[in-house]
Parts: sequence; structure tokens; C-alpha cells
Amino acid sequence: MFTILVCVTSVSYAQDETGTNEWFSVEQGDWTFYPGFRADRTISGIVAIATPDSVNDNNYSMVYFEHQGDDTWSSWGWKQAPVVDAVLFARERDADAFETDSPWKDDPRLTQTDYLSALPTELVKGFEIGDPIRVALDSLNADALTVETLADANYQVAPSLSASQYGDSMLTSSADDDCLRATLGSDDDPTLDQFLSYVLYVSHEWSRTTGRGTLPSYDPNGAAWDVGKAILACWPCRGCTSTTTSTWTVTVTRPVILFVTWCQYSYTITYTTVRTGQTLFCNPCTNTTRTCTETVVLPVLSNGSCLPAIGPLFGC
Repeated sequence: MFTILVCVTSVSYAQDETGTNEWFSVEQGDWTFYPGFRADRTISGIVAIATPDSVNDNNYSMVYFEHQGDDTWSSWGWKQAPVVDAVLFARERDADAFETDSPWKDDPRLTQTDYLSALPTELVKGFEIGDPIRVALDSLNADALTVETLADANYQVAPSLSASQYGDSMLTSSADDDCLRATLGSDDDPTLDQFLSYVLYVSHEWSRTTGRGTLPSYDPNGAAWDVGKAILACWPCRGCTSTTTSTWTVTVTRPVILFVTWCQYSYTITYTTVRTGQTLFCNPCTNTTRTCTETVVLPVLSNGSCLPAIGPLFGC
């Protein structure tokens, strides 16, 4: 039974003083997920950072997820480390990772190749790879409560992220059950991999809707892309529906060009776009107006008059 509500997940973005969207994140529960945009708008991976009061000293509080070609994710975690460590680690694996659109793109520490203060631990299900506790949990078909109990007891595990791989949902509370069941084709809650696919897809949507353009970081027809798109389909703020209409006014003059009198039609064209619904970020859709001009020059008729104005030829 689904018990999730995609709308509870908080999608946010930062703006600079000009109002330009500078970076994007998805907040879910005690974690914030930051996509690692390259300069070409593809995504190298995702850094997840836990809120400080949600983890103990021995828990993993920061995790870097890297998408693999088979639509799975590899992950590495840190217990106590500055976030630039995750960015530097990502750049060791991909030199263009977090090149743009991140809170840390201008951090001077990123230029210090020897700055990396703590090497990460490779993780499986939020546990250190080869951890005998994780092996035992798998063999016992342990539930999420057991994993969260370990996290509360200061065991080296990533709270919530680990539990989400033992039956707990990454998306919390009251969902559009029928929508998610139909789109994901399962009665189970979305897995962590599916949630990461959603983060990846919605990040690309942010890139596209803010005018940056979007290039998939993997096959857009792949399973992960489809899962992300499916979850987004259940998001209540699915974007704006727009209708654009145009009107024009014209001024007709008779300039003399190369000793010949012509009929000149100077059009002012106004495009009005009416948007309904809500943006991807659950903001009201706003109408826009754009004005441009077009000049058309035609010969004078034999009787010395000009043809009636019929409208712009090309628009803009």
C-alpha cells in the first residue's frame, strides 16, 4: 500500500541578486539532494547531505551517488567532512562534476587538489561495503525499523537512506496512491534508486524550465529516466499550460527610396501568453507579454495608392 505524497518532497532553488536561479535541490525528510551539473547541463551524480540534528557522530551524514549505465547507483559516504570533500571526490571521478549550478562552484577550496580532508567509504544500502551487519540483515530480511534502530544507536549507517532500502519509503506520507501505483506498476513504495531517478529527472526539468536547456546524462529512454518521469507525473505541480495569441497595429508611410516612392508598413506585434496551473516549483504560473516590430515595403499601386495592410508576413 502506498503511503507517500510526492508533494511533501520540497523542491527548492537559490537565486542571486538579479533573481537568476543559481542552483537546485530536492529536500526530502532529513536529507537534501544536490545534482552535480556539468557545464554542458548533464549531471555527473547527486550529493545528499543530512541535517546536522538527524545524524549521530558515527552515522554517514553525506553521501555521493553516481549513476551507472545499468540504471543503478553506486554510493560513497562520509561521517564528518565538509561538503567540498564530496565535490572534490566527484571531480576525481569526473573532472566536470559540479562545474556549474551548485552552492559550491566558486568555493576556493575546490582549486586545491590536495584539499580532500577525508576519503569516503564505499557503501551498499547505506552500509560500508562488506559490512557483516548488512549481510546479516539481508539474510534475515530485516525491516526498516531495525536499520533505524542501528542508526539511533550510532552505528555506521546512513539514516533514512539505508532504511529506505529495507522497505521504508523515501517519500513520506499520504500519496496519490492510484497515480503512483499505475505509473510505477507496483504496490511497493518507491525504492531509493527510484527516488534518485526522480531527483535526476526533476533536475533536468529545472534546467530546461529555467532556460538552461537540458541534455540527459544517460539514455532518456532508459528505465531510470522512465521512473523519474513517472514519479514526476504524480507531482501536483506539473508545470504550466500556456496559450499564446498575437495582435498587431500598423503605420503606413510612403518613403522615397532611390527616387522611387514605396508603401512602407511598420507593424508592432504583441504576443500575449496566458499560463494556467502551477510551475514545477508550485509557484503560480504568470502571463507574459512580448512586443516586436516588422517592416514590410511594397511598390505603390498604379493608381498611386497602397494596398490595405494585411498583417505581418513573418512575425517574431
